[in-house]
Amino acid sequence: VEAMEFLLEKLADTDSNKDFLYSMSKGG
Repeated sequence: VEAMEFLLEKLADTDSNKDFLYSMSKGG
């Protein structure tokens, strides 16, 4: 899971994307 989160963080350039990916990582 850590590796996946790491990739998501690298792919997330904007706060919007980070918020979106963060909600997805939580299962939302």
